[in-house]
Amino acid sequence: MELKRLFKPFVEDELDALCGERERLLAHPGDAQGWPPATAGERVLFIGPEGGLIPYEVTMLEERGFKTFSIGERILHVETAVVACLARLGM
Repeated sequence: MELKRLFKPFVEDELDALCGERERLLAHPGDAQGWPPATAGERVLFIGPEGGLIPYEVTMLEERGFKTFSIGERILHVETAVVACLARLGM
């Protein structure tokens, strides 16, 4: 796990190299589709802050191949969302 302080430079300069060819998933509250199906391949999971990312940030990630999904209507604490996603996605 890494903490990056500036979102835009991280996404523009580093994210593609970190993700490689792996499937990219973005857990984000709202009207996004439900859980993606489990797969055997490697995945990259992006989880934002508890209130969700701003639309600009979601758009930047989607432009880089992230598929947005929702883990439910209720907003979870980040540490709870991480555990829920890892367990449900089989990561």
